[in-house]
Amino acid sequence: MVKSSSTSPRPPRPGDVIAFEYLWSHERDVGLFNGVKTRHCVIVRVLDNGLVVIVPITGTKPTHANIIELRGGVLGLARASWIVTSDINITEWPGPDIRPAHPSQGAWWRYGSLSPSLRNKLFDALQDGLKRNVVAVVKRY
Repeated sequence: MVKSSSTSPRPPRPGDVIAFEYLWSHERDVGLFNGVKTRHCVIVRVLDNGLVVIVPITGTKPTHANIIELRGGVLGLARASWIVTSDINITEWPGPDIRPAHPSQGAWWRYGSLSPSLRNKLFDALQDGLKRNVVAVVKRY
């Protein structure tokens, strides 16, 4: 586990892809406090108070969620995957649920970054979902 006192050569930025022990809202709703799986996730926003907003990437196409498709090979993912835009975690940076990236790019925790067009698509989808009140927010701090 990475200690929150660890330092990084660069701060997190929106669009960075990380390894994170993501806690889905349905897991929280049944009483879990920690995610059951470390997965690729995307940092959506870095807040002034030391918190980051994160969305998950899944390799199983969800039928119940708002998603953005990633083709195989993007960000080193071997197969097609999906960014889920209807479930977010808000957590400390750096926090105990962030895992080292293998291989890393520019920081021990960073796999890479979304392209500007994917980043804009993600931001637009989240903004739309928040306006429609269809985004579940899980606070992890």
